[in-house]
Amino acid sequence: MDNKTAGDWLKLRKAKNAPVTETVLDMATAEAVKAGIPLMDALKICCVRGWAGFKAEWIVKDDHGKAQGAWYATESSVAAKGAELGMQPHAGESLYTFKGRIQAALDNGGKPPVSVSGQRLMPAIRSKPESENIGPSPQNRAAVLEAARALRPRSSL
Repeated sequence: MDNKTAGDWLKLRKAKNAPVTETVLDMATAEAVKAGIPLMDALKICCVRGWAGFKAEWIVKDDHGKAQGAWYATESSVAAKGAELGMQPHAGESLYTFKGRIQAALDNGGKPPVSVSGQRLMPAIRSKPESENIGPSPQNRAAVLEAARALRPRSSL
């Protein structure tokens, strides 16, 4: 589980005074499945857009009816954005580093910046195919619920 994403989403919901319950998590999971994206990607989109909740119809669809989350949300969307800019990951480059290069190119008007010599490359991050990542695993679900319970104010008795 991406603890940073889950933590950010929980903080966002807390700031909006929207508690996280099992029902909320079930609905977010169902909407992510409906959108054809993993739950963590749906939560990332919520964090980026400041949404306390997620609905599949709130995100743009491509020509095949599949959700088009942010270009940086999935490994395949990062690869597609890189290809659009004429970029490919370097051998051994991490997904995080490749995203940084793509963002630098976008900030540079779509042209990749000159590479820095001596840059240390990290091992590439590989994940399961997106079709296997839809919905949280039982461990991820339990971790999100546990984190939500920890954020609840405790009554003083």
